[in-house]
Amino acid sequence: MKTMTGLLPAHARRTGTIVIALALVLALSLPALARESASVSRPASVSGEWTQIDTLTGAGVRALAVSPDFETDGTAFAVTTRSVFKTVDGGDSWSLLSRIHNIALIACSPALGSDSLLLASGANGLLRSDNGGIDWVNDGSFSNVAAIAFSSSFSTDSTVWVGDDQGLHQSVDGGLSWDEVADFAPITGIGPSPAYSLDGSIFVSTANAVHRSFDRGTHWEQVWTSPATITSLVLSPSYDADGDLYVGTVDGIYRSANYGFAWEEKSDYLGERNTRVLVISPAYATDQTLLVATGAGIWRTSDMGRIWSRVNTGLATVNVQALALSPSFGADATAFLGNSEEGVYRSTDGGWVWASENTGLIGWQVAALAVSPIYDLDHGIFVGTQGGGILKTGDGGATWVNANAGLGAGVRNVLSIELSSDFASDRTVFAGVCCGNRRIYMSNDLGATWNIPIQTRPTAQVKDIAFSPEYETDGTVFLASDSATEGVYRSNDRGATWSHVGTGPTSYAHALVVSPTYITDTTLFAGTALGVFDSTDGGYKWPLDPIGLSGKSVLSMAISPLFCDDQTVFAGVEDEGVYGSDDAGATWHFWSSGLPEASLTALAISPHFGTDDTLYAALEGRGVYRSTDRGGSWEPLNAGLGDLFVLCLDLDPSGQYLFAGTRYTALWVKDTTVEPPTPTPEPTATSTNTPEPTATFTPTTEPTATSTNTPEPTATFTPTTEPTGTNTPEPTPTYTPEVFRVLLPLVMR
Repeated sequence: MKTMTGLLPAHARRTGTIVIALALVLALSLPALARESASVSRPASVSGEWTQIDTLTGAGVRALAVSPDFETDGTAFAVTTRSVFKTVDGGDSWSLLSRIHNIALIACSPALGSDSLLLASGANGLLRSDNGGIDWVNDGSFSNVAAIAFSSSFSTDSTVWVGDDQGLHQSVDGGLSWDEVADFAPITGIGPSPAYSLDGSIFVSTANAVHRSFDRGTHWEQVWTSPATITSLVLSPSYDADGDLYVGTVDGIYRSANYGFAWEEKSDYLGERNTRVLVISPAYATDQTLLVATGAGIWRTSDMGRIWSRVNTGLATVNVQALALSPSFGADATAFLGNSEEGVYRSTDGGWVWASENTGLIGWQVAALAVSPIYDLDHGIFVGTQGGGILKTGDGGATWVNANAGLGAGVRNVLSIELSSDFASDRTVFAGVCCGNRRIYMSNDLGATWNIPIQTRPTAQVKDIAFSPEYETDGTVFLASDSATEGVYRSNDRGATWSHVGTGPTSYAHALVVSPTYITDTTLFAGTALGVFDSTDGGYKWPLDPIGLSGKSVLSMAISPLFCDDQTVFAGVEDEGVYGSDDAGATWHFWSSGLPEASLTALAISPHFGTDDTLYAALEGRGVYRSTDRGGSWEPLNAGLGDLFVLCLDLDPSGQYLFAGTRYTALWVKDTTVEPPTPTPEPTATSTNTPEPTATFTPTTEPTATSTNTPEPTATFTPTTEPTGTNTPEPTPTYTPEVFRVLLPLVMR
């Protein structure tokens, strides 16, 4: 399965001669997935538990904050779409702090070391944490918070400001209660004087103006009207002496050198004028340095904005969303940036050169997953993420590379991904996305570049993609479109053109499975919001009513590799569980004994289902379950799995390795041939028969529970000897022993 479908093991029907021929073709061809990596390795879960693929690091980092005591505590915070991460070693490594959605801004208290206070903008207001970001409380009285600022003397005056689309709000009790002190809006920046406790000065920017107060917000005056929309506002750390402040706009940067009374543009040599984040050096009085983040990377000035230099050395992509400096920037020259696709970068030379620092920063939501049909040869995996687009690996997950070249601008939310059943020779990948004018993309070069079909295509979200098992000869591929008017699309020419073949009853299509013997029976099934539909003529005609599960929202499907004999197909139903049919959908049975009540997000079927009767199911918030009796009963399969919000499943062609894409911690893998250890139960204490009034209990020596206190084995990727195009044995890279680590893709470089 890639997303919401079962594995279609067409490869299992190929003869040994054909497989050998394909292996030779692959070994001689240029450059397959395995050849794009320096080494080839195979994942193994040696303890039988899930192992996180922690090389799939990085995420779209939306906000950054650096501790005021960074010089001594090395602490900084990075915010992704769904999580908050923390470093305590200056950015060398990151750890997951909390799972919380849609934070766009985060700020540290100047007294963080003692009060552990963080404030952040949330989807529904202002978020507050009093324990360093572990737990958060939402204050829903704010709307679209865009700016947060603390008084420089916060430890004594407890003053903090928040700006939203209603105005400026002030708290003098550390954010416990708020008063509106200005009604101009929407607020885009807040700049209290570094000497606020003495001069009471504060500046506030709106979309098109700068306002100033000299009396702690009691009275305000507009001091400047901007010619372009203002995005940020910063004051010199020595503002009380030099009177300098700057604003960044969508069309350049402006400076006032006299406390806001007069302004001049400072955009010479600024190649990208649309500024996102403007920061000023804490040592500005001596180094005169500012940095600005744009959609074209980072720009730097060392002369108060007279001349700007582009400083993107080391950046793989330049779509920068966040920028923060160490409070000791003048001494340690440390800066951090957040990239929309590549996570966190750090500079230790004042912003001239950047290096990716994403160890432990596992923030991608993996919504779609496809394992190569020739995984034994190329060790290839593609993942579709929410926010990061498509990533791929050719070494079983040891390294990953970005595969977004050719996707539309801003198209980074991928819902489905599927590899051609003739992938060994045609290197074809299809991807369905959730937004933009184009919803389906295809690549004929392993995802190196993407192009768009030239004719009719879905305009709604593409939830699933399914290939004919004979794609090599018939060029047939199907799409499931989540729309009331679209449903199923078909292409007979390898995706060049598309025809709308499923309308009406197949609207809101979520999942597709194609019969393994499609070449003779032309059968496929569609799981929809209305139930299950089938077509026995290649998708041209569909019944007016569902053939089963009428009125139920079917999110995922799987079909038996021996469908021609056993007629077995499965459906995962929202908020219910698994249904199965052993008569090609004519009748359905609720096969969910042992499954908890939860929305079933994915199904994957063993390629050896005909003999091992094994099926896997993912349930939202409940992890992965396994059935070894064709769905008759289920058991949890979650040992070691650190994220139970599993969105997609897929098996390698051998059925040994089960991969799971999750909401918060990307990608995990389990060796299905190894069972996790069973903890040894502690013996019951026995009583001695002494004549004492009180029984004395003399326990036997307690053995240590093997699942907790035995030293954890080192998780190694141990390949069996396989041909890889040469006769050199595959190297076996060794990973650190953390069994709970996330297997996250950094795709081949």
